[in-house]
Amino acid sequence: MTAPVTAAQDEYLGEHHVYRPHRAGLPPLGRYLSEFWKRRAFVRELARAELKAQNYQTAFGQLWLVLNPLLNAAVYFFLVDILSSGKGRQGNYITHLLAGIFAYTFFSSGVSQAAGSVAGGGKLILNTAFPRLLLPWTQIVIAFFRFLPTVPVLVVILLINNRDHITWAVLLTVPIFGLLVLFTAGFGFICATVQVYNTDFKNLLPYLLRLGLYMTPILWYADGSTGIKEKISTFNPLSPIFELWSDAIVNGEVGAAGTWVRAVAYSLVLFVVGFVVYVSRERDYAVRI
Repeated sequence: MTAPVTAAQDEYLGEHHVYRPHRAGLPPLGRYLSEFWKRRAFVRELARAELKAQNYQTAFGQLWLVLNPLLNAAVYFFLVDILSSGKGRQGNYITHLLAGIFAYTFFSSGVSQAAGSVAGGGKLILNTAFPRLLLPWTQIVIAFFRFLPTVPVLVVILLINNRDHITWAVLLTVPIFGLLVLFTAGFGFICATVQVYNTDFKNLLPYLLRLGLYMTPILWYADGSTGIKEKISTFNPLSPIFELWSDAIVNGEVGAAGTWVRAVAYSLVLFVVGFVVYVSRERDYAVRI
């Protein structure tokens, strides 16, 4: 519901958006999404405030956003490549590893922060009526801004280590990353709901995310060969996205049609399921936190 405000009534010239929460279950989606969109400035300002608190706007803060995944990649490179004497390693393994680590850092950061967004926004939930989906979505936006400083580093790595494989297919990283955003948001919505009902879930989630890293073709290649890696790749819904990500960046290829179908299907289904699960439980959050 929108009510215009005149200068005689308030010093602020604009509009007040009054959100009336639904009783139970799913709200009317048209009205809910409309109210969500009207509060996009809220997402922007909340994200800006949290990023400022995390020293994002400082040079060292942005440097650490790059150093952190680089150091993780160095550790995994030592464990996986050096200790195995480089057996079976392709020449572009470093590019594959860094591209995967950067993207997975966005995923894990978005999911973990979204999972704690409801509990962290307890005072806001208790005192203000607004679409609660704004809370985990803001964390996805924050994770995206934290991902951006790694993009120039990845470009430099490509130019140095993988110049011969740069093709127009690298442009596909934009829709591929869009699928990763949908997957991250859907999984984050589900984790946020679970954590409201069981606060101990926050202790389990880091282990699940670390296990997800090992089960996703980042430290290894999904080369289509038979074996345990191929079975893991088949049953891990995150794998198709990272297979396409590596194909576009490392190999300069479009990727198999079947891989695209699985990536799109998994991302859309998880996003819709996460949205329904989260929004249908909104009325319980004020009571549970």
